[in-house]
Amino acid sequence: MFKTQPTAEFSADGQTTHSGAAGTLGGGLQETLGLYSPAKGWSTSRNAPVAGEYRAIGLDLQGASPAQARTLQQRLEATQAIIQSEDAAQLATLTRHELVGDLMQGTILSYFALNDVQDEIARQSAETVGYRQPSYGLFATALEPQYWFGVPRAVRFAGLGMDVDLASHQSVQRNNDHAAWIGYNRGLGARYSAMEHLVPEQLFSTETAPAEGISAVKALASAAGQRIYTITA
Repeated sequence: MFKTQPTAEFSADGQTTHSGAAGTLGGGLQETLGLYSPAKGWSTSRNAPVAGEYRAIGLDLQGASPAQARTLQQRLEATQAIIQSEDAAQLATLTRHELVGDLMQGTILSYFALNDVQDEIARQSAETVGYRQPSYGLFATALEPQYWFGVPRAVRFAGLGMDVDLASHQSVQRNNDHAAWIGYNRGLGARYSAMEHLVPEQLFSTETAPAEGISAVKALASAAGQRIYTITA
């Protein structure tokens, strides 16, 4: 079961949201996302979107859905054909969901699909048995509001952001090697973080205008000579 706090507008597929319908442009909103497990109860995350941002929610329940990917690809190809036709009547039929939503939905679904494939490869080499558990994440436009006495007076586009609130899996080592299991999971965590910048970079880069993303792993890799703290219990 998947829930959201009612502060956003959902498309028919229940996944692409446009938070501008929930308040004054540039205003702060509250968002709660969660998945319910009969064994563990609710796993929830709280975010603070800005009204006017476009937010695409991707679900990876037990692997990315091939049928959903095919449907999304068909919609993107149809939109591309309309844009390339330069026909005014057809261009007028395009909505923000087709121009923005499908592209952003494809980005977050690509994140999960690529990780699922690489998880399977990693399990085989690490002698591990594992399964994807229900997970979700966001890919969204980022707006930066400017306030005047606490009231948003202007907003500017600050880029695109990926936020994977829940990436869950179940895994065990075939030989019950606990140290190997820890190493396997640490490797997964680093890759999950790195894919948050790699996937958008690959999808939004062109030959003349390469996209530059940042993630926790990328920031740590570029922090040579800087002090890094490890927080323990």
